[in-house]
Amino acid sequence: MKTDNKKGLSTQNEVKILLTQSELKEVVKRTAVQMLNETSRRQKAVSGFIGKNNKIKTFGIITGENPMGRKLPQQENTKRNEMLRSYLQSRQFVWFPVKGKYGNTEHPFMIYNCSIEDLKTIGRTFDQESFIFAEVRINADNAQVVFSYYQKFYPETAKTDEGGKKLKPSEKDYQFIESKSEFVTLDNDVDDFFTSIGRNFKFTIPFDIFLEQVESVNKMILERCSKYEQYQKSHERLISESISDELTFNGRRLRRAQLYGTHYENFLKC
Repeated sequence: MKTDNKKGLSTQNEVKILLTQSELKEVVKRTAVQMLNETSRRQKAVSGFIGKNNKIKTFGIITGENPMGRKLPQQENTKRNEMLRSYLQSRQFVWFPVKGKYGNTEHPFMIYNCSIEDLKTIGRTFDQESFIFAEVRINADNAQVVFSYYQKFYPETAKTDEGGKKLKPSEKDYQFIESKSEFVTLDNDVDDFFTSIGRNFKFTIPFDIFLEQVESVNKMILERCSKYEQYQKSHERLISESISDELTFNGRRLRRAQLYGTHYENFLKC
């Protein structure tokens, strides 16, 4: 084998290096295209979230598991979450399951375009100690998500209501505890965009999954806008009213039926 003494490399190795460099150029070229496609995909997803066509104004995170923080067997928790799933579906909520942790690993639901009072009602119904309410605030460049953590609370002295009746844990009221703000970004290193909120409540929502869910809700609404002129004219008002605590629970439910229901076209004139 002929050797170049100056470089200390064989001619055969030099050929291999040249071939590798040629192949490397092709790999770099392919990788650059993949990176551009990935960036474009994420930019499109984020634009769908912060752009003028975004219809997600609020969302809540709550579970049916482990009532008042009391750890239950997995079988019982699964049953409780199935009940919560049916509850949300029958009341026209749009929701997706996520993973979270409140002392123990849990499986909460992310509920889109809900109000604080909706979450309080759900929390009382399923005897939950806390929930998270989030508002999406959009400006020209990005979207800021403001998370608020609510927890059941009353002073130790308030063990009875005004009539002297003993208060049950489920009858406690929810109190605002703290807030945290996050910005939607294009940072490819951020795999778990939302990570924690509250003193005890921690949760992880993969960035891409979150945007995929938002995109699916927006797509559904926009498709209905293109199909029905009346829906196009009224959907923004319906979204606003469906998250307004000034309406009753059933009033918001009707708006959700008009927005998301299977037979929504029958309700457009309501």
